[in-house]
Amino acid sequence: MQVIKDFDFTKRDIIYSLEKENEHFETINYSSFILVNPITEIKFPDFDEPFFKRMDATLKHILYQYDLKWIRSERQVFYTSNECLTTIQFVFRPRRVQINVFQRSSNINNLKEDVQFLNWFSKENFPDKDIELNIFVSMPHIFTDRLTKVDGIEKI
Repeated sequence: MQVIKDFDFTKRDIIYSLEKENEHFETINYSSFILVNPITEIKFPDFDEPFFKRMDATLKHILYQYDLKWIRSERQVFYTSNECLTTIQFVFRPRRVQINVFQRSSNINNLKEDVQFLNWFSKENFPDKDIELNIFVSMPHIFTDRLTKVDGIEKI
């Protein structure tokens, strides 16, 4: 499995770093990979704002429950959903927070926004901590007939 450390989304395209696995009529699929501390702008992403606003509120609620000791173990500071970002776990260390993310599927053309949200969320909620962000991308792909994850938008 490919591990990509400190990839800078602001300087280059990730697709050139990936191994192509196979091609179908609708998608080109790449091998799974792990991003460790990827670099993006630190701002709320403009793309898919309702999705990211909902995720922001949900993750803040989980952290609120942990702060109030409603969640008593850090191994339970855990988000799951049926979206592409299926799992997010927060692991608290003395001076840092480790954030482990499992992304079941990712259109590579939208990965930057997902990572940008995670970087923004980390800085907003843990401003005085070092952040270790690990993102496992299970099924990276691009669509052959569109650029974005929203069907029919930005046709090629």
